[in-house]
Amino acid sequence: MKEQTGQYKRHFWQTPNLARKTLLIIAFAAAITLLLSSGLIVSGQNISIGEPSPELIRAPYDHEVTDMVTYEREVEAVRAAVLPVYRVNEAFVNMFAQRFRTMFDVLITLAETRPALVRDNPPPVDAGQEEAVVLPPAEAAAEDAGPKAEAAVEDTEPTAEAGTPEPPSAAERQSEVEALRESNYYGVLADESFAAIMAMTPAELRAGRDEALSAMRQVMESEEEGARTEEDLPQLQERVMTRVMGADLPAPLIELTGSYVGQELLSPTLVIDLQATEWAREQAVASVTPEVYYYRANEKIVGPGEIVNDRIFAALSAYGLIRTESILWPVLGIALLVLLAVALTITLARQICPPIKEHWQKMLIIGVLELVFLVVAFGLFNISLGGDAWDSLLIFLVPAAWTTMTVSILLGSRMAVVVCVIQALFVAVLAEPQDFMNAGGADDLVVLFSGLVGAQSAARLNRRSDFARAALFVGLTNTLFLCALELLSGGDWLHLTAGLAVVALGAALTIVLTIGALPGFEFFFNITSSVRLIELGNPNNPLLKSLLMEAPGTYHHSVMVGNLAETAAEVIGADSVLVRIGALYHDIGKLKRPYFFIENQFSRENPHDRIAPSLSALILTSHTKDGVEMAKQYKLPESICAIIQQHHGDSLAKYFYHKAREETPDISEDIFRYSGPNPQTREAAIVMLADSVEAAVRAVGGSNPGKIEGLVRKIIKEKLEEGHLEQCDLTFRDLDKIAVSFVKVLLGIYHTRIVYPNAPPARKALKKPQEPPEPQAAGESDGN
Repeated sequence: MKEQTGQYKRHFWQTPNLARKTLLIIAFAAAITLLLSSGLIVSGQNISIGEPSPELIRAPYDHEVTDMVTYEREVEAVRAAVLPVYRVNEAFVNMFAQRFRTMFDVLITLAETRPALVRDNPPPVDAGQEEAVVLPPAEAAAEDAGPKAEAAVEDTEPTAEAGTPEPPSAAERQSEVEALRESNYYGVLADESFAAIMAMTPAELRAGRDEALSAMRQVMESEEEGARTEEDLPQLQERVMTRVMGADLPAPLIELTGSYVGQELLSPTLVIDLQATEWAREQAVASVTPEVYYYRANEKIVGPGEIVNDRIFAALSAYGLIRTESILWPVLGIALLVLLAVALTITLARQICPPIKEHWQKMLIIGVLELVFLVVAFGLFNISLGGDAWDSLLIFLVPAAWTTMTVSILLGSRMAVVVCVIQALFVAVLAEPQDFMNAGGADDLVVLFSGLVGAQSAARLNRRSDFARAALFVGLTNTLFLCALELLSGGDWLHLTAGLAVVALGAALTIVLTIGALPGFEFFFNITSSVRLIELGNPNNPLLKSLLMEAPGTYHHSVMVGNLAETAAEVIGADSVLVRIGALYHDIGKLKRPYFFIENQFSRENPHDRIAPSLSALILTSHTKDGVEMAKQYKLPESICAIIQQHHGDSLAKYFYHKAREETPDISEDIFRYSGPNPQTREAAIVMLADSVEAAVRAVGGSNPGKIEGLVRKIIKEKLEEGHLEQCDLTFRDLDKIAVSFVKVLLGIYHTRIVYPNAPPARKALKKPQEPPEPQAAGESDGN
């Protein structure tokens, strides 16, 4: 709502200056940071394993302590003891075998292209020119007999398009043989070995190739004989050649294979199988179980001067009584997280709930609720039920739904969703300040789910019994969540039964806190909830009772305005409860002089006939000021006071103004105007329109639908043209919807009724029975 002149007194914090706002934000952020960091700050001693304890330390409460230090050390030792699992390096072995085949393919191709006579009677290598005559061409005889040789063979293969190639000349053959002799694998061979290999038949070469390759693979693919590192390569080469020499191979081929192995076997043939190794280590770790100790409250953990061992250190760490490093950086991290959450809450609140810009106490409500929530959560987290599994049930007692339900009632459900997400983050930090990203996951999920359900369940409350319905939804949500956690963790029936009892207790606590704390928030922060508004609508309210008894015409007029306004508010999404209650109280100022208003004049005498028009206008326009004073006296909410003050805006009392101009033409309009201001909210504007429409239709009378609709739209148009709707958020579409809803309600009130004829005089009973009367026609029943 915008600033208004002459408005009722505000609370001192409602419009604070920038400095006060900043101090409030810092104060709340510091308090929340202190709570979230409490687990770090209370850590007392800087103790290390193997050092003496400076004092006697006792267990603060009953707690199960798991010796995680020893457990982690044993786990590391077990994992280190598991040797890596190796597998064959298939990529390297296959590449090695393929290159070996390629080397032999070149030789086989040479052997297949020589004349049969020369193959059967090979000449010596030093025959010179004769050797060149008998050897075939071989483009594969390049510097390297590996991939280059393979490419050469592929290039020389005949194709269907090319036809049968002509045999190479003697000079070409001599050149190819010399190139092959100088290549990597053949350059180290003796002349006799080279000549012998050149003289072998294709069958001999294929058999030697397969035999050598099989022998080499047996060694290279063996997990015991293969090379795991580069340091194992010399031994692997020896084992390979030993296996090759044990095979039935000619000596020249053994020499050629040795040359290939020495130049190509340069990588390990075994690699670590990471998946199998990790599985083996996990199996070994699974056999290690941590040792669990149970400490009772006030039991001695370590005495002064005693050496701190692993078990003592684990106990001190579990209780949070030990500090191994500075807490400055974690606390600063939590402070930054809190500042980010506060800034996000303020930013979203200004967008979701615009009145917060003017009513800063609404932000204070959020801050107080978060602080109380965190204090209760901190207390519950420090209660021990005899084990971590049982302690985890206490999260269902944390009043997450209470905070979101309260915010939903006071500030709206969308703002409650924001608060729910922020408090879930805070719970995760509170559960484990230093490792909240990995711990506290179940806790913050419980808070998030129950808070969201509570916020939506309390979005629309029409009576206090709806709190029970909202708490029931929260309880059902927590029950389902508890069952899910038990199924995931494999819990037992006893633990589940205890959890269900805790959930029921938490739901009851939510109802008690919400109903009990809501009036306090409404009083201290001067804010009105829908529940409070509903209570004000009770006809037994003293103010409404006085209105009914002393100004019955005004009371019934207010009821009619409330029906019109509530229907219109519903169709445009405004606060229908506020509109209806505001309409009931909008004319309470008429209680001071009820007989001066036409609806309360039951006699023919009109007091305005005896007084001046200016005085009549003063009496008429003062009922808004009188109404605000009475509202303050009866402690009505600010929102109701605003509707009382604004429902006429600064409009003109036209009847008395025109009557006065007949006597004084130059009289000022200001005397005949209401003090205003014009409606600042949609709700106040709806009450203004409903008030004007109801009075006008009642004055005109009639049940013609066209006449009623024309009058309604005329009044709305006049209010728009006179500028009474400029300061509220109503759109032209809203005004059209309001007009349609007004017409619908008015047609239901002023519907056509049947005019009954005069009844005939009563007759005496006839002597003979009469025939039964015919049934009534439709629409002739009583009440129409």
